[in-house]
Amino acid sequence: MTQPFKLADLLRDSAYKLTQFKPAQIQALEASITMKEVRGTLKPQVKCLVRNKEVPLGSEEIVRQLYLMTLTQDLGYPLSRIQLEYPVQTGSSSKRADIVIFEASRPTQPYIIVELKEPNSKEGRRQLESYCKFEGASVIVGCIR
Repeated sequence: MTQPFKLADLLRDSAYKLTQFKPAQIQALEASITMKEVRGTLKPQVKCLVRNKEVPLGSEEIVRQLYLMTLTQDLGYPLSRIQLEYPVQTGSSSKRADIVIFEASRPTQPYIIVELKEPNSKEGRRQLESYCKFEGASVIVGCIR
């Protein structure tokens, strides 16, 4: 019998911490990990809650999936109002917001924009402020842990 994959193994060389997430959510994500052979090496994968397909499980994806669990299970946002990698036009350039939740009454209007950043990242705040300015979101969230 194989030992279940632990998120701590993937985050060993990262500054990410998972202290803001519930242990049950961490365990659920760990239980959903599958391994896929990529160029002769086994790589962890997980079925994305929003995209409904297997995606590679790196440190940012771990935080994204746990945050999606928090948004849907704890805060009650339906998956139908959530989009990942949402394109945001910021002046002459275009960026992608990690997670966007749309308003219930206006399904094309961003309500909450979540940006996932490496711990100690200094660019997150300015990026979130520009997203809010150009998209008019009511709430912006920076998740840097």
